Amino acid sequence: MLKKVNVIDFKTTVVKKQFLKVLNLVFKLNVTSERTWVLIVTLPAILSFISLYCFSRYSTLHRMLPPQIVCLMLTSPLLTGFIFSLNIIEWRQTYMLRRLKTIGVKPWQILTSSLLVACIFLTISLLVNFLVSYLLAKTTPEIEFSNLSNLTSYVWIWFIITSVLMMMMFFFLTSFLCNFINKKTLGLSFCYLH
Repeated sequence: MLKKVNVIDFKTTVVKKQFLKVLNLVFKLNVTSERTWVLIVTLPAILSFISLYCFSRYSTLHRMLPPQIVCLMLTSPLLTGFIFSLNIIEWRQTYMLRRLKTIGVKPWQILTSSLLVACIFLTISLLVNFLVSYLLAKTTPEIEFSNLSNLTSYVWIWFIITSVLMMMMFFFLTSFLCNFINKKTLGLSFCYLH
């Protein structure tokens, strides 16, 4: 009985170490990629800046209500899911996923680590996006962030959960559509490593 427990402990320890290595690899690859920083962090901030600028020029209300502020932030989950899905597809085309499979990495480890790193970048993107929007609203007298203090913690929790789910949905959707367009199997690119 003790031998079985030790074997199970050894296997779970190996799986944890392997998962942490894959997580570290995915994190390093995305942190060192300029495309990730430009498209996930900078582009949503630029789009929010343009939207707020147009809002201040052509709107007669001059008040940004909380639903409008939340809508400004929606570019972050969409772009994060899209870029991380493209990273997986690029790794598949460069046979990086096949090399990872030969050393025993499971597809769920790649998927989970990619989604965890995507959540980190999503958080950074949302914070930068909100900061740019807030600073522009503070420096531009035509824009006023009204009723922002009325948002409760439940609204912020709902917003974070919705952003993560939207990012994951767009991740899977982009993966599926890229495989469909390439006329490959109708599976997710990280699950079929052929």
